[in-house]
Amino acid sequence: MNISITRIIDVSVDILNKDGISSLTMRKIADRLQIAAASLYFHVKDKREIYGLIIEYICSAILNQITLQDTLEKICFIIRKEYKAVGDSPQLFAVSPPITESRIILINMIFDKLRELGVSDEHLAVSGNLLHNYILSFVTNEKIWENYTEEDSDIPFEVGISDINKQFKFGLQVIFKGLEVLR
Repeated sequence: MNISITRIIDVSVDILNKDGISSLTMRKIADRLQIAAASLYFHVKDKREIYGLIIEYICSAILNQITLQDTLEKICFIIRKEYKAVGDSPQLFAVSPPITESRIILINMIFDKLRELGVSDEHLAVSGNLLHNYILSFVTNEKIWENYTEEDSDIPFEVGISDINKQFKFGLQVIFKGLEVLR
């Protein structure tokens, strides 16, 4: 079987979507590729490199959908959609430094959009982290709530989220307004 980085990423994303990050092991990837685990190391150094490859895959998908003219809100909605498309992506981003090419390009685009809101260069990193952490936590919570219904839960749904996109937009607006006030 012909093994490529693309195939390794596809199999890894499939494992994440079906079984979660705790199941993403070199052995499980190799088994799904029908190769010996040692053969996988010919293509990738370790699991951290696989994390980086998946993050690059996600960030490339985001960059393919946005332009410099897009609003920060639109970019955030696309980021949320692509994070949701890969199981446990918030955990991947939490344990991986921002070193992949597409992730750096995306970060710089977001920094440019934050500058448009009036954020100074001194506060770009913390503002970008605030925004990114909001998206990561929203996606995490959204995934949790997808598994519950009124019928099978003791959770009072009056506190649940009825229109998820409206609620996500509201959170973004709170962050954006806060950043505008601080300029």
